[in-house]
Amino acid sequence: MSGYDTLFTLDVLHPYFSDAARLRLRFQPDAATRAWLERTGCIVRTSSNQLRVHYETARDGPRREVADGDGPVDLRFAVRAVDPRFGQYTDGLPPMSEPPLTLWGGDAAKDGDGWRMKPSAKRVLVWPEGRRPDFVVALPVDTKAIDARRAYNVPLQSRATLWKYLLLGDWNGSLPQVVDPDKAMRFEPGPDEVLADGRTAKVIRAADPIPLAERFDQRFELHAGGKPGRVIVKRLPVPGAANLSRDPAGASFISEIFVQR
Repeated sequence: MSGYDTLFTLDVLHPYFSDAARLRLRFQPDAATRAWLERTGCIVRTSSNQLRVHYETARDGPRREVADGDGPVDLRFAVRAVDPRFGQYTDGLPPMSEPPLTLWGGDAAKDGDGWRMKPSAKRVLVWPEGRRPDFVVALPVDTKAIDARRAYNVPLQSRATLWKYLLLGDWNGSLPQVVDPDKAMRFEPGPDEVLADGRTAKVIRAADPIPLAERFDQRFELHAGGKPGRVIVKRLPVPGAANLSRDPAGASFISEIFVQR
């Protein structure tokens, strides 16, 4: 009877979620990796944002070399998000017409007790099976140094957008102010916009892009324009990942949030 030990672990992190387990990712080995795993008797365990690979060890003897002593090998996994909006709230992903983002463990940097992976210029993989994945991870394994197991992490980034509040209705002739009580974010007035139905909206924009998140810790208030400090709306709505548009004046993405008087 055999036991198992850890070959490597991989955790995908995303600041869009307060709990990375909500990522809902699927990990798929390519054909060569599947064959290697079957030949060596390794076991693959996955969860919504985690990949774990375990190799068999002799119960009463020394650890057995995996892959019959093949030496260094890269194990490659396609990573696909179940959420179809993944590409909208994730920054740094290439267009679907280009090869997927590839992260190689050989470039990983020490990060506490683990190893942080980053996009690789040395390993760019064109995935040969099925639709293009959201990204690819390549994990190096050296069967001659099997004790050098690693805990990898992939820190993804949230897309930052310019928030634009469009105020509809009668605001008594003065433009209200969007205020961050924590003074971390600053907002400024923009030119009025005429909507497709002919209504005119007053515009207040964020001075700098703000990363998207499933849940925001920040709370923005709407104050009366003519009477500073008088709160009209104590908690303004925040944008979702679905309502993105391009800024006509630049390359930034804009999140539009409508507020009705």
